[in-house]
Amino acid sequence: MDELVQYIFRNYSGLLTLKERVIWQYYLLNAKGRKDTVARLESIYKIHGIIDLIDCDENEFYTNATNRILKEHANDIYLNYCPKCGNLTRTPKAKQCLKCKHNWHDKSDRECIQKGS
Repeated sequence: MDELVQYIFRNYSGLLTLKERVIWQYYLLNAKGRKDTVARLESIYKIHGIIDLIDCDENEFYTNATNRILKEHANDIYLNYCPKCGNLTRTPKAKQCLKCKHNWHDKSDRECIQKGS
């Protein structure tokens, strides 16, 4: 899964629509190998017509939801990039890069790079 997609779903999943949350729950349970839970969910989803909401494959779902969130909530999202290597950090408040290990805890927030979508 793309780094930006992971960042958005990890930190901004509250911006998902109800439909996206239901589909995300389905994919999460499926990925965790909980086939019995997924089978029960599928039967419930079929009864309520929710299964019909899953209109694309998993990767396309994550990409579409991420793009929608970035477009509709651009002012609410902070993409926190490492000031040294430019990689996306794990969280909006992170002060250490997981890729290059650069640490900027003792520096002012002004030195952090903020990039838009």
